[in-house]
Amino acid sequence: MTIDMIIYFIFMVLIAVLFLYLRLINKDYEDKIEGICKTLDNNLKNIHNLKKELESLNTNIKLLQNNSKNKFDDDMIKNCEYLIHSIIDERLNDIDYSLNGVYKAVSDVEKNQVETNDTINQIRNSYSSLKVDEEEDKILAYKLHQEGKSIEEIAKILRKSPQVINIILKTI
Repeated sequence: MTIDMIIYFIFMVLIAVLFLYLRLINKDYEDKIEGICKTLDNNLKNIHNLKKELESLNTNIKLLQNNSKNKFDDDMIKNCEYLIHSIIDERLNDIDYSLNGVYKAVSDVEKNQVETNDTINQIRNSYSSLKVDEEEDKILAYKLHQEGKSIEEIAKILRKSPQVINIILKTI
C-alpha cells in the first residue's frame, strides 16, 4: 500500500468521524427543536383556552350589565375586568418567556451550524493543500532524480524517508 493510499484512508476515516460527530450534534438539535415545538403547542393551547375563558367572562359581564344597574354590580364588573386582564397578562408573560427560550435555542442552533460549516471548510482546505504538497513533492523528486541525485539525497532534501522517495519515483 502506498503512502498516498494510507493518507487517503486516514483522511476518509477522519471525514467519516466528522460526519458521525455532526450527526450526533444534529440529533441533539433535533431534540431541542422538538421540545421547542411542544412548548409552542402548549402555548397555543393555553392561548386558545384563555380565549374561551375570556369569551365566557365577557358573556357573564354582559349578562350582569343587562340584568342590574346598581353600584354593586358595576363594582363587580370592574373587578371581573381587572381579574380578566391580570390573568391575560400573566399568561402572556408565560408565553413570552417560552418564546424567548425558543429564540435562544434557535440562535444556539444557528451558531453551532456556522461553527460546523467552518470546521468542514477548514478540513476541505487542509486536504486540498495536502494534495498540492504531495504533487509538488512528486515533481520535485522527479526533477532531482533527473539531475542525478541519489534517493538518499532526495529524501534529505524533501524530508521524507528513502522508501517514500523510492515509491514516489516508481509511481511516476
